[in-house]
Amino acid sequence: MLRVLRAAAPLRRAAALATATAAGATYFCLPAQAEAPAPGLDPSSWVPLKLVKSTPLTKDSAIYRFAFADPEATSGMTVASCLLVKAAIGSEKADGTRANVMRPYTPMSGPDAKGHMDLMIKVYPTGKMGNHISSLKIGDTLDFKGPILKRAYKPNQYDSIGMVAGANPCPNPDPRPLALTLALTLTPTLALTPTRRHRYHADAAGGG
Repeated sequence: MLRVLRAAAPLRRAAALATATAAGATYFCLPAQAEAPAPGLDPSSWVPLKLVKSTPLTKDSAIYRFAFADPEATSGMTVASCLLVKAAIGSEKADGTRANVMRPYTPMSGPDAKGHMDLMIKVYPTGKMGNHISSLKIGDTLDFKGPILKRAYKPNQYDSIGMVAGANPCPNPDPRPLALTLALTLTPTLALTPTRRHRYHADAAGGG
């Protein structure tokens, strides 16, 4: 009996070693989990984004595309959130510098758009930020901060939601400016329509 036990011991050790080796091989052969890309925006600090494309819509309106540093990054925007833009275009201070002007906007690109973010901007004659953005050249940067959550919303949280949006009537016979104004003021409500409860999409909230 003792001879049998002694003979079986090496077999048990070999089996244990084979099991450990197989487990280790399985561990080291597992595919590495890809890390999620860092968000393109930061709600606590200003991030300079480069203007990479400008698409004119009318004589005073255009879509401006700003690129994230990481081509895989997304905006992280959610329903009922906005972002802030900042530029030193305000009144001149005693030291010769200019005060910062800040404006809120909502991108027209979806939250899952990778590498960039689109703003639809209508330029008004007295709008400081709108005029500043329209003057930017490809390669210029603008400071962004966000997302800024205005009100937390969960899909299908409410049975019904009422929203008020509209545009001033315009006597201009050309319907395009009115259509654009409607797009700037009405389309953010699409984020909460039944057909888009599970997908966020809204565009710029006017100029300024």
